[in-house]
Amino acid sequence: MKTNKFGSYDEYVLSSDSLEVSVITLGATVRSLRFRGRELLLGYPDAAGYESGSCYCGAVAGRYANRIAGGRITVGGKKYLLDLNDGNNHLHGGFAGFDKKVFTAAAVFDNTVRLEYRSPDGEGGYPGNLTAAVTYTVCGDGFTVTFSGESDADTVYAPTSHMYFDLSGCGKGCFGTDITIYSDRYLPVGADLIPAGGFAEAEGIYDFTRGRIIDRDYDCCFLLRGGESEFKKALHAVYGDISLDIYTDYPSVQLYTGGFLCGGLKKHGGFAAEPEFPPDSPNRKDFPSPVLKKNEKYEKTIKYCFSLS
Repeated sequence: MKTNKFGSYDEYVLSSDSLEVSVITLGATVRSLRFRGRELLLGYPDAAGYESGSCYCGAVAGRYANRIAGGRITVGGKKYLLDLNDGNNHLHGGFAGFDKKVFTAAAVFDNTVRLEYRSPDGEGGYPGNLTAAVTYTVCGDGFTVTFSGESDADTVYAPTSHMYFDLSGCGKGCFGTDITIYSDRYLPVGADLIPAGGFAEAEGIYDFTRGRIIDRDYDCCFLLRGGESEFKKALHAVYGDISLDIYTDYPSVQLYTGGFLCGGLKKHGGFAAEPEFPPDSPNRKDFPSPVLKKNEKYEKTIKYCFSLS
């Protein structure tokens, strides 16, 4: 484990013989991931880029990742209005979500760092004083991200990691990446990217079951096979000789091909594969519930495995 300064933020560098991951305390952001010497993530060259950026680049998105219709949730029979930072909807925690918060290192080991942030009651409109944590671990060719948390009141909590992958390793972006998603159903959405109904059979351009070369925009949620909390394979991606496999116990994965990237990040410069709860889950009884009960412990895990084809 190496420690540095990145601007005014602490940086932790986790490494194995094949993998090196750099994490900064602003947004608990993964700013670099190098596999066998090749950079596979989009990132900004300096801290100012992360401070001003609006694309959640490498950061933890939360308290709740993805969109909530009208910014309205009901928890414990009480209604709450969240920040409306995406038109008339709520997105990724609000105007100043976790991506703009400074986390504190609660534990540092050889190739593991645990970062914590205490989110006060009412932040972004959410109820409860929440202790949110993310633990990053590098082991061999694998990188594991574990989210945990506990609140003193019932709340909504479902963060994710918002890394943008460019598996070409040389700035060619996400087009041309061959992606397989282990899902038979996707979530149709309206113009505001809020679910238009329930999950539908993944067919045509939404059928990734046998692999599909990315050649168009996607910002779409796929319900993963297996049980809601079962640890399962979510996605396989290949570009040239680099392969990425993602495993998770989240119920779904959002595939976003960077159509709105800006502020120095090239449009379609990378894809985000975000294991998470489906969008607008707090308002949908037919979707997995992201409600975290008072004093209960939250834990979800994402594992990224890299290999040479």
